Amino acid sequence: MSADPARRRSAAVSHEHTFEAIYRGHHDFVWRVLFGLGVRPEQLDDATQETFVIVYRRLDCYDRSLPLRSWLFGIARNVSRKQRTRKLSDRRWLELVEEPVSLEVDPWGRVLQGEAARIVQSALDDMDETQRHVFVAMEIEGLSAPELARSLGISVNTIYSRLRLARRKFDKMIASVRCDGSPHAGGTRTCG
Repeated sequence: MSADPARRRSAAVSHEHTFEAIYRGHHDFVWRVLFGLGVRPEQLDDATQETFVIVYRRLDCYDRSLPLRSWLFGIARNVSRKQRTRKLSDRRWLELVEEPVSLEVDPWGRVLQGEAARIVQSALDDMDETQRHVFVAMEIEGLSAPELARSLGISVNTIYSRLRLARRKFDKMIASVRCDGSPHAGGTRTCG
């Protein structure tokens, strides 16, 4: 005798939302969000762990009508704020996280990857916190405007306005890099 289809769907949904499934399926997402929101590299593992401790404690409060990644983004955003305020004066976190040496990427390729990451980080640093949150969530992590708006408790129009301003700053940074190869805050240099 087969189980009721609705019951099987309910079991599948609750299995998707077990802590272990969430951790395994979204650890990398949370780590990238924290990095994108400005958590210093040496604090990323602790911030990721702190995020998942909060997820574990609040899992029974999770509103399943919200997309899971939006909920996780909101928690990670709050953790990133706490992490950044702990040592605001220490700006050394701009250094890149060391990545394992890949045999597939030549040394020049690693240099170019590192430089690209520095440029993106510099552009993110030029954004105010609200623009940065929207840019990281939508442009880097692929969340939709409606789910992000719902997660942050603001209107979709506000999301798009912040995204437009963040894209403008990002584009200015890229344009300044094209001029002379190094990032300039705010894209203040012009090609001559």
